[in-house]
Amino acid sequence: MPHSIVVVTPGGHTILDRLLQSLIPEKIVLFLNNEIINTTYIWINNWSFIHILSGMLWFKLYKGTWQKWFWISLAFEVTEFILGGYTGSPLYVEELKDIVWDMVFNMAGFFIMKKYWS
Repeated sequence: MPHSIVVVTPGGHTILDRLLQSLIPEKIVLFLNNEIINTTYIWINNWSFIHILSGMLWFKLYKGTWQKWFWISLAFEVTEFILGGYTGSPLYVEELKDIVWDMVFNMAGFFIMKKYWS
């Protein structure tokens, strides 16, 4: 049976594309890539909810400090940008505003858990 290809980068040939193709079904990736708000300064898509959940999960599982979570989140965002093709084919959704909003949602999830489930 042929395997359909999910393309998240303009070229569709990065390591991240191949990883997503093997781990996440195409319909889910297409759903997560749906934009909710995309203005000059705001970018919210369905991945934003994944970022909130990851912040909540970090707090719940590890009881880590917000500083650790910030640096882990930032390292992941930078890695995601590089894997997305820093040298000519950046990950489609990894613009600066997306990275900033991913960080905001990561931290929001952490602080939501800290406030309500500590």
